[in-house]
Amino acid sequence: MRSFHMFIRGIILAGYALLLFKLLLTSQLANYVSPKMHPFIYFALFVLLILGGMQILRSGMNTSESHCHYFRERSSTKQSYNTHHEQFLEA
Repeated sequence: MRSFHMFIRGIILAGYALLLFKLLLTSQLANYVSPKMHPFIYFALFVLLILGGMQILRSGMNTSESHCHYFRERSSTKQSYNTHHEQFLEA
């Protein structure tokens, strides 16, 4: 379910980027945004495309590949702590 959510999020981000791209190509962006703001729109277009592409690519990965190894290390440390704590209580 999480990968589907990430895929939909990527599609939405890419859709906004394509909308901005269409407005830039047809010169209709001036109807919505001041010409002074156009550099920011170019930057937003670039960022939305990158983020949308990353979300779409990450949605196809296995969950074990998309997460860092920090949680595995933390879970093994927590298990060793619990084992040590239980031994202390038994004594």
